[in-house]
Amino acid sequence: MTATLLISFGACALMIADVIFFPQIRIKRFSFDSYWLIVLLGALLLLVFGLADAGAVASALVADTAINPLKIAVLFISMTILSVYLDEVGFFRYMAHIALRYAGTSQLRLFFYLYLTVSVLTVFTSNDI
Repeated sequence: MTATLLISFGACALMIADVIFFPQIRIKRFSFDSYWLIVLLGALLLLVFGLADAGAVASALVADTAINPLKIAVLFISMTILSVYLDEVGFFRYMAHIALRYAGTSQLRLFFYLYLTVSVLTVFTSNDI
């Protein structure tokens, strides 16, 4: 139990330090975010030292419950792809243009139209707006 807590807290502390001091790793022309490496290493250490049961971890990932990590990841990635696609085709720019056109010169109407536009778009594209 002590080793599990030590590895878990250590991975969290190192991840925070990594995000602050080394947010990206560059290897020649390639660069990628590094925050996930520390946490992955912590999880692997827990599995390698037998502090976490691999079967329990696997069953938790695919369990048919309300909070399912794989279902949440698929939902998040799908919503992100939808938002990127809508941005690429210019949908968000088009909606902003319509809001500006109807608002005219009134700042108050502009605020309400933009609020309404963002509220409706958030329903369909998650919080990526």
